[in-house]
Amino acid sequence: MSDLEQAIAEYETAINCLTNPPEMTTETTEETPIETKVLNLLNARDRLQIALTQVPSISNDNLTKIQKLDSIIQETKNKNAIAPILTTLRPIFNPDTTAWWWFLESVQPESKLKKWNWFFKIASITNITVRPTSMSNSEIFISYAWKGDSEAIADALEKTFQQKDIKIIRDKTNLGYKGLIRKFMQQIGQGKFVIIVISDKYLKSKNCMFELLEIAKNGNFYNRIFPIVLPDANIYDAVERLQYVNYWDEKIENLNQAIKNVKEVTNLQGITEEINLYRDIRNKISQLTDTLQNMNTLTVDEHLNTDFNPIITAIEKQLNQENTRLEDVEKKKQ
Repeated sequence: MSDLEQAIAEYETAINCLTNPPEMTTETTEETPIETKVLNLLNARDRLQIALTQVPSISNDNLTKIQKLDSIIQETKNKNAIAPILTTLRPIFNPDTTAWWWFLESVQPESKLKKWNWFFKIASITNITVRPTSMSNSEIFISYAWKGDSEAIADALEKTFQQKDIKIIRDKTNLGYKGLIRKFMQQIGQGKFVIIVISDKYLKSKNCMFELLEIAKNGNFYNRIFPIVLPDANIYDAVERLQYVNYWDEKIENLNQAIKNVKEVTNLQGITEEINLYRDIRNKISQLTDTLQNMNTLTVDEHLNTDFNPIITAIEKQLNQENTRLEDVEKKKQ
């Protein structure tokens, strides 16, 4: 039995002890006080919550069982029995306000396990095994060039995703004053879901291209990116793509020439790293843009007119595939 299954079993036992107390026998000296039963139930639910956060995946069967157990303690008769005791216990234990079972009297029946609703919907359709995560708590990054149409698209993405309770991570929102830019760009490069807004300016920006290189360096490039290609990004013709290769060749030549004009070519920290970045971009940009031009990324208008639904659907699909993969890994461990 896994730790999660053990936690579910203990939670079920605590509920049964409270709602279906054993009959008194000649060997029973006294019944367990209800205050003790309630505290045992709360502690069992706390342990279950911890177990949920520690497993890499959770099956639909376990998820359904948890929902049924939670619904039992939210039944009116049980809630009325537990609620008065909670007002005494809360000041003593000071529980986290997100632990709804400690605040049972304020929980509405229809809101129980609200955060799992998206998963039950998916599971009922596809009969898959899911993890205790969703788009609402997944890290979804945007890589884009500042100003102009690119930033307007990023703003529209962020607004639309916020309305759907999906958190977007982007520099102007999440990178605070004195935040480390290179570290943040590396974080984008490690993201499982990265929306990239490709424009001519993006393909000529050392920072944007650094992010794209980081995404590629961390592997599974095709599955992790969700591109939006602006009309001025000339990636659909080989001759036009070569213009970007020439652009970075010129950047390398100009910086090389500037370095030659320096009398003492020592202690040029940051300068040599930059020319190395230019060379890396120049060597990879043809391959990366070829991958991008081979993807059906739809038009900007199609994304705007559908509130970016194709991207949301694609991320959901990718999330489900990741959940299934992790569940398979977990099964092999058992």
